[in-house]
Amino acid sequence: MFILMENVPGLANGRGKQIFAQALAELEPSYHVLYDVLNCADYGVPQTRKRLVLHGIRNDVYQLLIQNQPNFKISLPSKTHTNDPQQNPNLLPWVTAGQALQNNALPAINAGQPAPVGYPNHETNGLAEINIQRIQYIRTHGGSRNCLPPHLQLPCHQRNNVGYSGVYGIIDVTKPAPTMTGGCICYSKGRYGHPTEDRAISVREAARFQSFPDTFVFHGNKGQTALQVGNAVPPRLANASGNYFINLLNYLYTL
Repeated sequence: MFILMENVPGLANGRGKQIFAQALAELEPSYHVLYDVLNCADYGVPQTRKRLVLHGIRNDVYQLLIQNQPNFKISLPSKTHTNDPQQNPNLLPWVTAGQALQNNALPAINAGQPAPVGYPNHETNGLAEINIQRIQYIRTHGGSRNCLPPHLQLPCHQRNNVGYSGVYGIIDVTKPAPTMTGGCICYSKGRYGHPTEDRAISVREAARFQSFPDTFVFHGNKGQTALQVGNAVPPRLANASGNYFINLLNYLYTL
């Protein structure tokens, strides 16, 4: 009756666009579909994660809805949060990384330390001494690796026009976290440096940035659990789409 799909934005306009176009061609004879790239931060996720979201309603169900609501149109989930509350007073402000970390504060840990008892998944990778020096320097000099003095720079970062400027960065607690990937507990794979501790974020902290509750436990080693977190659909985004279809179902049951 309904279709919900979430994937990376490149599926629609990048390397995956041919596959996505083929999928649409197979769906559209039977479904009314609508898709767009959404920012998860607009749905209460403390992370600026952009994802392609597709909603679909089977044609016969769509016609039934039109018969009873002539102005009905398929839509994507309504935003609940905004980066500009003054312009959108009916929406809540984006949830920041700092809010996600400060809510029910987790115990301090060292890089490479096992998760403390009672705090599953609160663990991260170890750090070499040179990376501890880097994270300490970056934290006090603006949060980006661009501030590093020559003796702390990687040779590959000393060349001109080097991309991936976010790697080795520190998470900004005043904004939503950056996109969590499968490498989110690796300091060298993104702006995943902890804001106050000399380590990358833990699997549990990454899960918070994905909007998972602390009661949700991931199983496997650190690499496996980090991959599960990074690949997951943020629950609050899934909830927004789920509520859209639940409301449609509830309406259909009244007909």
